[in-house]
Amino acid sequence: ATIVAVYQTENRSTVLVRNLPFTDAGKLAWWKINKKILNEQYGVPMDNSKGHFHISFWNFGDGFKEMPEHVSRWSSETTDLLCFEEMKVKKNCIDKDMEMVIFNTMAGNILIRSDGKYREEKNGDIVKAKW
Repeated sequence: ATIVAVYQTENRSTVLVRNLPFTDAGKLAWWKINKKILNEQYGVPMDNSKGHFHISFWNFGDGFKEMPEHVSRWSSETTDLLCFEEMKVKKNCIDKDMEMVIFNTMAGNILIRSDGKYREEKNGDIVKAKW
């Protein structure tokens, strides 16, 4: 899998990835291998002052697209595109295809949601979780 871009606001990191593994086992293994790289090269996760973070991984798919002109960001019409306003170009959206979310709780647990739900232990092991 290839990291295409990272966008961050406050404690939220949005990571665009090409070819993330298809299975949960593959995604979790990829996370374990790449979390240090994400931290060192991109500052992910980005903690806020209270230590909370939220990382979403999105399938980059066919790349950046232009928001159709008939859709206004102020309209109530929803779209299947996720757009990045900080990109000052017309093609600043991707298809909404979230692959995985990783966040921490008030109790300090790191939770991972893909098709299943998981918890990352302090020792780095990832176990199935109910939450």
